[in-house]
Amino acid sequence: MQVLIVDDDDGIRNRLIDISTARGHEVVVAATPQQALSFLQRERFDLIFMRWHLAEESHLTHLRHVRSDRVPYHSYIVLLAAQEEADKINAGLSAGADNFLLTPFDPASLRVCFTLGERLVELERNLWEMHCEVERLALYDTTTGLPNHPAIEERARAELSRAQRSHHPLALILLDLSFQLLSDENIHTTG
Repeated sequence: MQVLIVDDDDGIRNRLIDISTARGHEVVVAATPQQALSFLQRERFDLIFMRWHLAEESHLTHLRHVRSDRVPYHSYIVLLAAQEEADKINAGLSAGADNFLLTPFDPASLRVCFTLGERLVELERNLWEMHCEVERLALYDTTTGLPNHPAIEERARAELSRAQRSHHPLALILLDLSFQLLSDENIHTTG
């Protein structure tokens, strides 16, 4: 999994890097919200740990940016907050964060937070893969792998729309293959 750590505290950043790499994750570190936004615009992260005071005010837009991005599955966002910032956590959760850790955090809480995030991201990935498989099964014949009637209609509408927009001609050839005769003639030899 890809992990983005947004924190300006070396100690906290190093602890997060250590546990991330120990769990087999690839880590990208940003010391400022501007760096984080730059990374977020170029790539997608599964787990994001963001220091609260770096996320305040205009930087809450980074959280909203991640949430508004139309990606197949969810990024798990954890806000890191000092004890005295605990009363502001609700604003971060409302902006799109999934969880928070109060610093200084103990190793057990950090492990639990990672486990929850990993589990959620994995469930979302599995859900997305199942969605893609259901969509494929709904649009393609399982025997031939060819598009079925609804898939052909959908594709034809899209192509017709494209042709109209670009003012190009469109030709459509539709063949209806019946495997009934083949099946009846060869039922005994092909089983």
